[in-house]
Amino acid sequence: MAECRGPGCYIACPNGCGCIGYSDGAWCECFCNEAPFKIPTKFDQADPEKNVDFCAKDMPLTYLASYFDFLFPGQILIPASKTHGHRKLETGKTR
Repeated sequence: MAECRGPGCYIACPNGCGCIGYSDGAWCECFCNEAPFKIPTKFDQADPEKNVDFCAKDMPLTYLASYFDFLFPGQILIPASKTHGHRKLETGKTR
């Protein structure tokens, strides 16, 4: 059983969990990874300068990437929406 805590919230899940919240305790939300991607409630988009506390245990990176891509659209180095596509890499000899 994975247990996650945030600033004012807690969850226990059999297959992994995560919590994220403002460091000042004004907002906190937790989620289990066996559920489909959960859109955060009580705010639309996050301020990239806002201090947050984050906890994740046994959580796939793609799930976390989707979560942060929702919170900060177009601001993440590699958007989650791009991680699921296939890329072709060509190599050749150089002189």
